[in-house]
Amino acid sequence: MEDQPNDIMVSICCTAYNHEKFIEQTLEGFIMQQCNFKFEILISDDASPDNTASIIKKYEDKYPDLFRVFYLKENQYSKGIKPLFNILFPAAKGKYIAICEGDDYWTDPLKLQRQVDFLEENLQYSCCFHRYLTLEENGIFKDELLPHISVDTIINTSIFFRDWYTKTLTSLIRKSDLDKSKYYKYIDARDTVLFYELLNVKQGICLNFKGGVYRKHLGGIWSLKSALGQKKISTIVLEEIYSFNKKNLTLVNYIKKNIVFLITNQSFKSNLDLYNKLNTIYFKNFLIKQQILKYKNSFLNMFNNKV
Repeated sequence: MEDQPNDIMVSICCTAYNHEKFIEQTLEGFIMQQCNFKFEILISDDASPDNTASIIKKYEDKYPDLFRVFYLKENQYSKGIKPLFNILFPAAKGKYIAICEGDDYWTDPLKLQRQVDFLEENLQYSCCFHRYLTLEENGIFKDELLPHISVDTIINTSIFFRDWYTKTLTSLIRKSDLDKSKYYKYIDARDTVLFYELLNVKQGICLNFKGGVYRKHLGGIWSLKSALGQKKISTIVLEEIYSFNKKNLTLVNYIKKNIVFLITNQSFKSNLDLYNKLNTIYFKNFLIKQQILKYKNSFLNMFNNKV
């Protein structure tokens, strides 16, 4: 993606769906940003059946020079189309892209200024993140970052798969380091893919300040999935990343650990298709096949002895 000639420094990209309970707090987090540069707010409402769109419209009417909103008539996510990648990123005019989903929110009014200042002064980074809190369904806040991390921390592809540092709400991306062709080749281009490919271009960094809150709730697309369901999706995404990046040994070991977890877990004992999928063309010449074969008998026994 080439930078476009304009005076907008940051494009805030927000995807929303059924977020009527949360979207106002999200938008207020955008508006409160104190910056010495211009930013724009791009929102896609993916045909929400609740009042999300009407709440967004109030803000759009109040700040017409700040907001650009895409009110989608039909839900695109259900069709396999990702509004973030397919709608918001192509429309972004800024030199940098910040991401925040419509149920998360920012808490630091200097978040964007801190991140832009860093990337402007450090051209060797493709992206930067910051610490965040997780708000549980029961109202309890948790600090998700590794407790031993108390300084700015450089992130490369190896560290990225060893320790998960971030959520999309913490990210600021140098748009010139985005390569659309890299993401469109993926069937499931999630945030894992986005950040991994950015770190393949240049390193990233997690800045040591807490700038926002990741919200877990029953209506969240990811939160609705069980822990095992999340693990299964993550493994499939990692499998696809591996198919394009077979030389990353840290990635290989990470995938191996995840696949062994899935194969041996009782909750998947009736899923014979999982075994077949893990033995696809991606893994024919991959050392993980040895692990699959090792656990094959116990996996099939679980399948045959299902209740």
